[in-house]
Amino acid sequence: MQLARLRESGPRLRYPAAEHVDDGIWALRANSKEGPLRVFYFFGPDVRQVTILLAGVKKRRKINPDDIKLAKKRRARVRNNQVLLNVYAVRN
Repeated sequence: MQLARLRESGPRLRYPAAEHVDDGIWALRANSKEGPLRVFYFFGPDVRQVTILLAGVKKRRKINPDDIKLAKKRRARVRNNQVLLNVYAVRN
């Protein structure tokens, strides 16, 4: 459901659904059977593309700095074409 909201709103989606974490990395908030989730993503590498970098069950109130570091590292690998992306295309 939150991914659908992200698809509709893009960068305009804001708190409480999404929040800017650091340096172009965003966190989407969602719920699951296991508990509240955080999904880290960035916009790119294509203009209309959202790349999911990391997702996990939220275990603490504040975002773990290690999660931010890992998201930035993965974003760098995507930008440098060091990974193959599984592109999920959604058509209107």
